[in-house]
Order: sequence, then C-alpha cells, then structure tokens
Amino acid sequence: MNSLNSSGLLHSFLFHLRTPLSSIKGASQVAKQRHEKIPVSVLNWLEKWKPAVDIWISAEEKAHSFLRDGAAHNWEQIVFEMAENMKDISTAFAEAKSLETPESVDGKMVFELASHAIEYLNNIIQPILSRDYQHLM
Repeated sequence: MNSLNSSGLLHSFLFHLRTPLSSIKGASQVAKQRHEKIPVSVLNWLEKWKPAVDIWISAEEKAHSFLRDGAAHNWEQIVFEMAENMKDISTAFAEAKSLETPESVDGKMVFELASHAIEYLNNIIQPILSRDYQHLM
C-alpha cells in the first residue's frame, strides 16, 4: 500500500491518467479521420477539449521525471497540483453527459471511448481536489 509521503502515490496517479488521456487523444484522431460519420456536436466537443488534453498528457509525461530524479518531494502536493491543473475535467464530463450518443457505429465508438475516459478521469480527479487520495492507494 502506498502512503501519502511515498513516490508510489505519484506513480499510482500517473498510472490512472495514462490510458484515459491516450483514449481521448485517440478518439479525437479517429474522429478527424472519419468526420463524415461523427456528429458535429461530438466533433466540436473533442476539438474544444483537445488543447487541454494535450496539456494534461504533457504534464503526465513530465511528472515521470520526479520519479527518476532521486530528490525528496512532497508527493501529495505534486499530485494535488496536477489534479488542480485538470480541474476543468468536471466541465468536460458535464458537457459529454449532455451530448447524445451517436447512432453510427463509428460515431458511437468514438464518443463512448472519449466520454468513458472523461468520466474515469473525473472520478480520479474530483476526490484529489478534496485532498482525498484513498482511491489511489
């Protein structure tokens, strides 16, 4: 079990970020390639959140340097600050919930991949914003 003062907390947090962030980015790329089969509302939502997702991916990648530098860190604070930088995930999640699931197979696949990933991230980030880290340990 990880403690709040161990690098395991950051490692666990980063583990929980990688797949959903990659899923959203992948969904966005597929949506661009198959735009004629994706509803405009979904395309617009993915396009709106692409810059934020790119920033979050970059932050996740950079955070791995803390695990390798050998220095003492306030691991809880690092995780909190990353979550704070992702606080808009709740807005992205609310917007995703308001969109209708597309009828086409491609549209449904892209939308569900992205919306489930956003929901998962929201469920990871929101407790951390309240300084609750138990779900990571």
